[in-house]
Amino acid sequence: LVLLSPGAARAQTTLRHPNPQYIRVPDVAVSAAKLTDPANAPPFHLGVKLGSFGSEGDPDSLLLGVIREARLLPSGGAAILDDKLTRLRIFSTTGQPQQSLGRLGGGPGEFVREVFAMATDPAGDLFIADLSRGRKIFTRDASGYRYSEWLSLEFSPQAICLLGSTIVAVGLRPGSPEVLHTFDPKGVRLHDFGVVYE
Repeated sequence: LVLLSPGAARAQTTLRHPNPQYIRVPDVAVSAAKLTDPANAPPFHLGVKLGSFGSEGDPDSLLLGVIREARLLPSGGAAILDDKLTRLRIFSTTGQPQQSLGRLGGGPGEFVREVFAMATDPAGDLFIADLSRGRKIFTRDASGYRYSEWLSLEFSPQAICLLGSTIVAVGLRPGSPEVLHTFDPKGVRLHDFGVVYE
């Protein structure tokens, strides 16, 4: 895993949906830059390498199994959701391990089999979806992250994100053909929409 500082991009081309008559989406700006280009090559700037870790030669505390999700934290470090090790790992900006949270199990702060998705809010709190048919919340305080609460979502989301204070979850909910579901911060379902494309 390589951490890069934020960079800015200028588009060279525009991507259009191949069938705009079916799906109305805005054109998306696309840069022609490649990850193999020099970091300062126009029109794209990758940023400065902050650290790297997770290779076979690293000590056990830095080894990673299968990275399901990775998020940059307000501190500049990274939260890594490791599906193989069933752990939420917190690393500093230089790749030093700071915390290992959760484990396989059904208790508070533990993960039920697979971990599917992770989202962060502006404060840096972490929302984790696993097979527990809900999401687990890990909040940040002065000493690091700690398990805070579990909120039912009535299904096991395959992906989650936060739009403002609204939780958006992707997945099939029993008895519902819709695949996108929105919830308020307390887990109350707001709307279901979108169906599987056939």
